[in-house]
Amino acid sequence: MTLFNTLFRRKGSLDYIKDIDKDLYFEIHLLIRLGDFSKEKFRLINEFIDTWDKGRLKKLHSIIEKAEDIVSKESDALSSFLKRLNQDDKNLSVLLNENYTGKTKEVMEKLKNIVAFYKSNISKQKEFFDQTIDRLWAKRREIKAFLELMHQEAMLIEAAKKDMDELEDKLRYIHHISKQSIVDLLNKYHILTPTVIKALDQAEISHKNQLRDDGADYLEEHVYGVVHEIVLFCKSKKVRPTENLICGALLHDVLEDDPSVDEGAFINKFGRTIYEIVAPLTKPDWQKFPGKNKEEKKMNMNKAYFERMSKARYETKIIKLADRLNNLSYIMHSNPEKMAFYLKETELFHLPFARQTSAYFYKRIKSLHESLVLLEK
Repeated sequence: MTLFNTLFRRKGSLDYIKDIDKDLYFEIHLLIRLGDFSKEKFRLINEFIDTWDKGRLKKLHSIIEKAEDIVSKESDALSSFLKRLNQDDKNLSVLLNENYTGKTKEVMEKLKNIVAFYKSNISKQKEFFDQTIDRLWAKRREIKAFLELMHQEAMLIEAAKKDMDELEDKLRYIHHISKQSIVDLLNKYHILTPTVIKALDQAEISHKNQLRDDGADYLEEHVYGVVHEIVLFCKSKKVRPTENLICGALLHDVLEDDPSVDEGAFINKFGRTIYEIVAPLTKPDWQKFPGKNKEEKKMNMNKAYFERMSKARYETKIIKLADRLNNLSYIMHSNPEKMAFYLKETELFHLPFARQTSAYFYKRIKSLHESLVLLEK
């Protein structure tokens, strides 16, 4: 709009036009105003683009609203101006046909050319503004869709957090259990027999320097934990734990972890029945089984192991399930590779074995396994 500013913002220019044609005078004012609107419009569009690139969504909404308000005013002003220009063309023709001085005719001719020029440009500008409005609305729809997507994501995250909280509530981690706590528990059920006391002492000797993956004492976190699970199982069945079952739980890893205790020494100290309960629990050396790698060898070892377990005594099976439940409760303290293998092993071997053996342990191991699988992901 520089040309209009030059022609009509000089002192006296607009007054001269006003004396000749008031309508044209107001149209020129309108063109100048449109020029101001256009500058503001382009400033806002540039700010809009910069803001969008920076992702400042809140400010973007404000800018869109301002831009739309300006475009709306421009559109209304343009519509009015174009209507009046049609009428002004007729007025100008009448004026030009009258016998004005040469100077007046020359000025009016220039005015007519200027108005025609801006009339043409304004039509193009209006088309551009219409396209801009369409782009703004498209961008608003895009932003709205984006915000809706973010809202959905937030809801999913909130739901996932709630699920995780529920899963963590389901994880029943067994607290470290002291020897005195186990003694008190066994006393409560009147099964702290001389043989059970010997088993307590032997477990303490065989595992005294042994630690878990998290650095915790093996006896307090695992051996006594397995005994505790056995007591809970018996309580759920409303039966009293037997001496053989408690001794088997206390001694279930002695043959595997303590080289100083062989078959003869074990039988001599605890009898053949308890030996027959504990012996099948001892896993064979996985390195002696066929396979291309460690995992395949361990899987083949498990097949042979659980085939043997299927023929074992009932007490042996229950101790095995209590052992797996306890180990699952602490597997997250191990490295990810071990945890992944442990979960796979549980799914392939322990869950089918539990389903056939005990509904109580099957339900608890399955629930804990599912929770750990979700947490692993």
